[in-house]
Amino acid sequence: MSDNNTNRNNPLWDTGKTMEERLDYLVEELTLEEKFSCLGTGNPAIERLGIPSFFVGCEGAHGLQMRHDQSFDQGEPQPTTIFPNPIGMSGTWDPELIQKAGEVVGTEARAVFEKDGRRGGLCLWAPTIDMERDPRWGRTEEAYGEDPYLTGKMASAYIRGMRGEGDNIRCGATLKHFYANNVEDGRVWKSSSIDPRNKHEYYLEPFRRAVTEGGAEAMMTSYNEINGVPAILNHEVQKIAKEQWGVHHVVCDGGDMKQTVDCHHYFGSHTETIAEGLKAGIDCFTDDIDAVIEGAREAYELGMIDMTDIDRALRCHFSTLLRLGLFDPQETNSNYGLNLPEFQKLARQVTGESIVLLKNDEIDGQKLLPLDCKQVTSHHKLAVIGPSAEEWFLDWYSGIPPYAVTPLQGIRDAVNNPENVIFESGVPKLKIACGDKYLGLLEDGETLGLVEEEEAEIFESVLWDKEQLTLKAESNGRYLTALDGCDEDEIYRGGIFKASADRAFGWFVKEVFHAQINITDLKESEEKGMSLAVGSRFAEILENEEEFLLKAWNGAGLYVDEQNRIRVMDEQGFAEDGEVRRIVSCTDIQGHQVFAGDLKMDRRGGIYETVTGRKYRTLPALCPVLVKNGVKEAQKAAAQAETVVYVGGAHPMITCKEEVDRKDIDFPVYQRQLLQAVYRENHRVIMPYAISKKFADELEELSYQCRHFLNTRSAFTTPAAEDEEEPDENQTTTFDAEAAEDTE
Repeated sequence: MSDNNTNRNNPLWDTGKTMEERLDYLVEELTLEEKFSCLGTGNPAIERLGIPSFFVGCEGAHGLQMRHDQSFDQGEPQPTTIFPNPIGMSGTWDPELIQKAGEVVGTEARAVFEKDGRRGGLCLWAPTIDMERDPRWGRTEEAYGEDPYLTGKMASAYIRGMRGEGDNIRCGATLKHFYANNVEDGRVWKSSSIDPRNKHEYYLEPFRRAVTEGGAEAMMTSYNEINGVPAILNHEVQKIAKEQWGVHHVVCDGGDMKQTVDCHHYFGSHTETIAEGLKAGIDCFTDDIDAVIEGAREAYELGMIDMTDIDRALRCHFSTLLRLGLFDPQETNSNYGLNLPEFQKLARQVTGESIVLLKNDEIDGQKLLPLDCKQVTSHHKLAVIGPSAEEWFLDWYSGIPPYAVTPLQGIRDAVNNPENVIFESGVPKLKIACGDKYLGLLEDGETLGLVEEEEAEIFESVLWDKEQLTLKAESNGRYLTALDGCDEDEIYRGGIFKASADRAFGWFVKEVFHAQINITDLKESEEKGMSLAVGSRFAEILENEEEFLLKAWNGAGLYVDEQNRIRVMDEQGFAEDGEVRRIVSCTDIQGHQVFAGDLKMDRRGGIYETVTGRKYRTLPALCPVLVKNGVKEAQKAAAQAETVVYVGGAHPMITCKEEVDRKDIDFPVYQRQLLQAVYRENHRVIMPYAISKKFADELEELSYQCRHFLNTRSAFTTPAAEDEEEPDENQTTTFDAEAAEDTE
C-alpha cells in the first residue's frame, strides 16, 4: 500500500476497534457502486476511505510464484525459494518438515507484499488438495496424492506454516478446488457424479482437515459441475465450507462466472450467475471486473439479490483482508526476506526427503546405490544418458528459482573427477529436408524459413510421447517457437516461427510440434481413426529418411509466406501485422481452383491467396537427414562406462499441464527404445525418474534390472565437511515397487 495516509483517519484503519466494528463501518460507508467494484479479485482504489487498489490471490503450490508472465499479472519477475512439487512433498511423510516449507512461503509472500507497496496477493491460491484418482490427470504434480487422510495432513502442515500463529495471519491459504475436480478434458462443462458416502469420506475429507486442523483461510470452487450443478453455484459452499467448517471467504476459479453461461449453459446471463453465486456463498468473482460490476448491478436492480447478499460477501472478503493486515499501519524493521541461505538449505532438505528409493537390486552380488564418488575414475567411468539430464523444467505453478542445477551438473559436481562423467542425450540431431530446400534460420539468425542445403540448421529433436516433439536449433541452443499473430482481441490468428525460446513453457506451449506419418489421404485416415502419430516408428523414420508431416502446437498446418518464412495458420486465415487476412482462393497441387468454403486448410497442398493478394504455399512433407544417431551414441557411452544413470521421462509442460490430461502413462516411445538399447550394452542402469507401472512391468518381463531410483541426497558418498554429519543412507525409505502400484 502507498505511504500516503490521506483519508485513513477512519474506523476502517483503527486497529483499536474490533473486526466487526471495522466491517460495520465499511459496509455502511461504501456506496452501492463501490460495493459492486469490490466483488472481484482486482479491486479499484476507493480514495475517500483511503483504500488503495489491490488484488486478491497469488500462486504458491510449492513456493511463491512471482514470474509475472501472464497478461493479467505483469510486473518484474522475482526469484523465490522453490520446493518440490506437492506430490513430492507428500512423499516425505513428514508434516513438520512441510510446515517449515510453508513458513518460508508465507515469509516470502509477506516480504513481497511489504516490498511492492502492500497491494495484496497475501491470500495465496494454494494448496491444491484435489484427489488424484487417475495418474493421467494433468495436475497430478500439483496435489498431494489419492489418499484423503495423507492429503489433509500434509496440506494442513503447509497451511499452518504459511499462516503462522494467532488471529492476525502472516499469509492466508486458499484451498483448490471445491470439489470433485479430477479431469482437465472438458473441465469447464463436465459433471462429476458423486454419491453421499464418497462425497463425505473421500472428496470433502481433505478440505475439512485443511480448514479445521490447518486453519485454511479461504477456498476456491472448481470448474466442473457436481451432480449437474456448476461448482460456482453449489450451496454446499455456504452450508458446509462456511457454516460447518468456518472458511472465511470463497472465490470462484478464473473466468467461471462467464463459463457458467458459455460452457455449462446452465444460465443464460452473467446476471443470473452472480446472483445465484452470491447466495451459494461466493464472495469474489475471478472474472473481468467490468463484467462482474455489470452483472451485480443488474441483479440488484432486478431484485435477484439484495443488500444483505452483497454485504455478506463483502464482510467475508474484507475480514480476510483485515486479518492479513491490509488496513493496518505498514510494518517497519520487518525480518522478511527472499531466498535466504536457510531457505535454500531447507529446500534441499525437503527435496532429499521427497525422493523414495523403490528398488535397489543386486547386480553381480552388489547393490548399485549408493554410488561412491571416489570410484568414478578413468577406469570406472559414469555415463549420464537421457533427454532430461541437461535440462531443468518449470511446471505451470513453479516460481523462478534463484539458481538451477541440472542432473548432469549435480552429478559432475559430486564426483572427484567430473571429466570421467560421460554425457549423451540419446536424442537425434538432424537436418530437415523440404523438397529441394531445407529448414533453416534466415538472415536474422532466428526466423525459420527455407534455405539451401549448405545453410540447413541442425536440430536436436526430442519426441516426448507418441507425436509431440520439440526442435532445438544447434546454432543458438534455443527452441523453435510460434510467435503470435493476434487480432485486437488477443485471439490467436497464426504467426511465424523463431528459434528464440529458452525452454518449452507457457499456458499454450508453442514450442511443440506434432509429428505425423505422411500418408496419402490424411483426411480419410483421420476419419477411419487411424493412428497418425510417428510413435514407435520414429527411430525407423529417422534411419530410413522417410517423409513425415509436422503440425504446429495447435494442430494447424505449416505454410510458407512470400518472405520465405514458415508460418502457422488457424481456420480463420493468416495473420499479418495483427490483422486477420482471410483466404479467398486456393490452387491445389494439381493446379485446380478450390472454393474456400470447401477447403480444409491443413489437409491439402497448394497455394492460398488472401484478400490482400498475398500468397502462401503449403509446406510439403519433410524428410529427416540424420546428423547424429542418438541411440547409437548412447550405446557407445554405456559401453565405455561402469555404471549408467538414465535421466528421462515425460516433459511436464508438453504431455500434460493444468488444462491438458495425459493420453496415457506409458514411458515415452522413443525413450523406451533408447533405454532398451542402452541396457543391452550395460546392465548397471540407475533410473532417477519415476516411470509408469506399465513400463515397469515391461522391464520386468524383459528381465531388465534397471528399476533403480536415484536419491539425489544419498546417491553419492562424499567426505563430510568438518561441521557436517555423514549422510545416513538408511534415511531413504525403501519399499517394493509392486506395493507402490497404486501410487505411481
